[in-house]
Amino acid sequence: MWRMKISDYELLLKLNEIGTIRGTAKVILISQPAVTQRLQYIEEFFGEQIFIRTAKRLKLTPAGEIILTHAK
Repeated sequence: MWRMKISDYELLLKLNEIGTIRGTAKVILISQPAVTQRLQYIEEFFGEQIFIRTAKRLKLTPAGEIILTHAK
């Protein structure tokens, strides 16, 4: 079974800080599809949507706010 790693929590914090998948991918030097895939795995792990993906930026869901508080 897949487990959460510290780097997964760091990814969530960076996504929230930067606000876009593309921008986060550039900063952490991995591909945009890889960031999207990791986010999907994390959301599957928690069984919750963490971010609402809008055209301009990512917006935290209420569940995402709780998960990010834990990540910090």
